[in-house]
Amino acid sequence: MIDQLLAQRAVLEALEAKITALGGADRHVGDTTLELYFWDDLAEKHQKLFRSATLEDIASAITIVEKESAGRFKLVSIKPSTATRDVLRVGIMQESGRPILDVSNLYWEVRYTEKLPAGEAPSGSQIFWLTPRELHSLISNERRSFAFRSGGVQFRLLQWFSEHKDLTKSKELAEELKTTTRTIATEIGKLKRKADEAFGLDEDNFVQSSYGEGYGPGIGIKIKLERGTS
Repeated sequence: MIDQLLAQRAVLEALEAKITALGGADRHVGDTTLELYFWDDLAEKHQKLFRSATLEDIASAITIVEKESAGRFKLVSIKPSTATRDVLRVGIMQESGRPILDVSNLYWEVRYTEKLPAGEAPSGSQIFWLTPRELHSLISNERRSFAFRSGGVQFRLLQWFSEHKDLTKSKELAEELKTTTRTIATEIGKLKRKADEAFGLDEDNFVQSSYGEGYGPGIGIKIKLERGTS
């Protein structure tokens, strides 16, 4: 069993990278089919994570990303690639431990949908806007927000998460924000509770906490600075 949070994050980041290559998620691009390659997009960049993956592990990660994307991503099919790649052969394992498929060239077709013009977030969007004193978003056509002290640790944490998608170790966060790891843990807990109360986001949906890996924005969470915020 692999770390599902990390697997889901790897899947989402790979898909987002493909969207960026198409011209970005902030443009009207209609329905586009993205090809998510097991080796090129996942295993090559995260060999330690995916080397012991099972078919069920990968399917679960993609399915949860699809579910949490509010309709942005939809799994269409899974196919073997006919491309010839001079890469290390990787076999996904059955639960019994026997390799059943060489998946170096395996890929999934995922439909990406972005129907709204730039600047318009859909209902239930997981795009959050950060100002020096509050974080706000449009949830079910209602503006919701929570406040914090200007320049405080919570603001600086949210600012960090707006700039860093990967998990950051607690010690590194403490050094960057010039505080202690205990304070980081305390303020992360407060942010989670505020996100639950304001946006209905439970536990790791808003901020991920992974033992040994640190903290980062939840799957599908995008925090953006409002113009003039620094």
